[in-house]
Formats: sequence, structure tokens, C-alpha cells
Amino acid sequence: MSPSACARAASNGWNSTADAEGLAGAWLFPTLGVLYEEPLEKDVEALCTTFAAFNRWLDEDWGLTDRDRIFTSPYITLADVDWACAQLDWALEHDARALVMRPSAVFTRNGPRIRATQTSTLLGPGE
Repeated sequence: MSPSACARAASNGWNSTADAEGLAGAWLFPTLGVLYEEPLEKDVEALCTTFAAFNRWLDEDWGLTDRDRIFTSPYITLADVDWACAQLDWALEHDARALVMRPSAVFTRNGPRIRATQTSTLLGPGE
């Protein structure tokens, strides 16, 4: 049985358990994804490759939306904006209903991005 078939079989078991418990569905969020962004922040290519692979695995094993009951969430980093836009397009094409992003400043190929509050302080109003 392929990994995808195993995951689908597991979700079928989940569906019967959810039915018995009266659950309408579940949202799955990658908690460890946030962990990998900081150690890879200075290697943006490795960072984007890691999360692209994770997102594809998520889709292959669970699907981003499984029978409108199990909703998984791809992880997107803003370290490379073009990559992030492509991943967003890919996620929407695969019926993603939610995304996960690290809630912090972003380290890009050009170094750390300045937060909006710092930018407005540095530039002044209307600049």
C-alpha cells in the first residue's frame, strides 16, 4: 500500500471515529514547521526547498482538503516573496483552506526585513 493510500485509509478510520463522536471536521497545523525556519534563515534556497517538500508531502499523504472534513495547512515562508507567491498559487490550486506562516520578522537573501513599525519610525510619516 502506498504512503498516500495508508494515509487515506487512516483518514477513513478517522472519519468513522469522528462520525461516532459527532465531529464535523478537523484542521491540522504543522507545529514543527516554525522550528525549521530560523536554523535555515541564512540559506533561503534550503528553506524554500524544505517547505516545498513538506507541502507536497502533506498534499500527497493527506490532501490539503480531504472530503471537506480534514483540512491540512501548507507552510509558507516570506523569505523569498516570489517563492511564497508561487506556493500560495499552488496551495490554492490544491484546495488549501488555511496556511501557516511564522509570526515574526523575516530573514531574506538580503538580510533581515525591518518591521513596519521600525520603517515608519525611520522614514517618518508619508515617506
